[in-house]
Amino acid sequence: MAILDLSEAGKQPYTFGDWTLVYNGEIYNFQEIKISLQQAGYSFESSGDTEVFIKAFDCWGMAALDKCIGMFAFALYNRRTQQLYLGSDRAATKPLYYYYHQGILLFGSELKALLAHPSFVKTIDKQGVDAFFRYGYIPAPLSIFQYVQKNPVGHLVCFDCRQRKLTQLKYWNKFQSDTFLPYNEAQLLENLSALLTSACTYRMVSDVPVGIFLSGGYDSTWVAYQVAQGNFPSTKTFTIGFDDPQYDESAFASRVARRLGLPHYTYTCTLSDALAIVPQLPIIYDEPLGDSSAIPCVLLSQWASKHVKVVLSADGGDEVFGGYARYVKACKTKDYLQKMPTALRLQLVERLLGRNFSPKVQKFIACAASDLQLLSSMKIQSQYYHEILTQQTSQAEAQRYLSNEPSASDPINAMLAWDYQHYLPHDIMAKVDRACMYAGIEAREPLLDHRLVELMASVQGNVKIRDGTTKYLFKKIVHQAMPATMMQRPKKGFSIPLARWLGDKAFRTILHDNLHQTSLETSGLLDPKVCQQYLKDFLAGKTAYSTAIWHILQFQLWYKHWIDR
Repeated sequence: MAILDLSEAGKQPYTFGDWTLVYNGEIYNFQEIKISLQQAGYSFESSGDTEVFIKAFDCWGMAALDKCIGMFAFALYNRRTQQLYLGSDRAATKPLYYYYHQGILLFGSELKALLAHPSFVKTIDKQGVDAFFRYGYIPAPLSIFQYVQKNPVGHLVCFDCRQRKLTQLKYWNKFQSDTFLPYNEAQLLENLSALLTSACTYRMVSDVPVGIFLSGGYDSTWVAYQVAQGNFPSTKTFTIGFDDPQYDESAFASRVARRLGLPHYTYTCTLSDALAIVPQLPIIYDEPLGDSSAIPCVLLSQWASKHVKVVLSADGGDEVFGGYARYVKACKTKDYLQKMPTALRLQLVERLLGRNFSPKVQKFIACAASDLQLLSSMKIQSQYYHEILTQQTSQAEAQRYLSNEPSASDPINAMLAWDYQHYLPHDIMAKVDRACMYAGIEAREPLLDHRLVELMASVQGNVKIRDGTTKYLFKKIVHQAMPATMMQRPKKGFSIPLARWLGDKAFRTILHDNLHQTSLETSGLLDPKVCQQYLKDFLAGKTAYSTAIWHILQFQLWYKHWIDR
């Protein structure tokens, strides 16, 4: 799908000199890079970013990535050196999978592309299954299949075709420093505001219509404000509503759009919509994804695709600016527990670790242990996952993924780093990118501009979350543009009435078809008795099991589509 330079000149694979490029994404500052390359003696035949991208590598090598503002996944081959480089952007906004087994290397932005190869070995990775039921998604480098890895944030893979050797290289990481900018709030707000404006402006460059996913929250409101201020008054905004007031934010989005003078469209997601989309989920996502908000995300993408080819989506604000209240709660609990005598605290941890407690109790244990990886609730395992898996599967415990984490001296930044490198790319961005690509549109993420991420990584955590106020700096900027009274309300997040929908008679057929004993026994990975007991308890009114039931259902649907057919 072409967004820039719709002519034949930008077609791929693109070859220049010794290089051949296959590339997915956009380089937003390609015009500036093009000028630098012209000054270095390069000429151009096309008006898009593909030619700029390949010639930047020819000129500067892998250092070309340092100059790129954008989202991308690429494969770049050098015929002379016989080196193949595979890489993705600094937030893994664009996915990249690679498979290497028995001398065969496959790569692509979707698992289904790899599965299509006749030599692909469909062996399920038990660590991947463990990770899915632990977190609700599968973080890099794991995938649902053995021999397949996801490219982690800020990494490259180099494949030496002569020696048949894979090497992973890290080209970007801004989360390891304990050195922070001197705190000058006025200067910091000025720099942040300028970068926010630049990030939005870059992402409006397109040769096809652009729209905005608008929720009415701080993040999407700021994006919409920037677009309205930037001479794009006809940009359409799209919102998903629900018939349940507890989950519906469409009225807030409508108010924002009216104030900014932007055309606004609202679609109400119903149970019937969900029933139609659920069978599509294993096809869209290729591997199990436990985020139930994939349903409205797919619906929103399909609906917006009737009007535009590009959308600005405001994902990443919570992970970049510090938007989750759980960060505050975790730090308060940690500070309280640190007052206990060390010997007593460690004795408590030793007794409790490894037991099957609820997420809240596990968070308590993590705080007592000063385990910064576990402090993020996205790293806290599901209360039920050990019971759902067979003993053999649960023994293949997923490895600890985050290495070289930030210092314990700044727990907020440690939690933000975890979420940015794992939860954000492999849950949120996987959900949004696959849904949009399936609908034939491209999602662009202004709040994940790497310049913003780098600036905020250099700011201490207690500035991002100040006196209990999440997104302290970002909210100050938004309040300069929009009335605080209009913006301040309890955070809802992008969620659905999952328990009510799953409990509806219309949904029970799907549950019974996929969670009966014979179906559950097929993979040999789940414990049928436990899964059926969960379903029985849920249907009897124990809604606390709704997430566990949803995860089991998503795994079963995936397995039936990709393995058992």
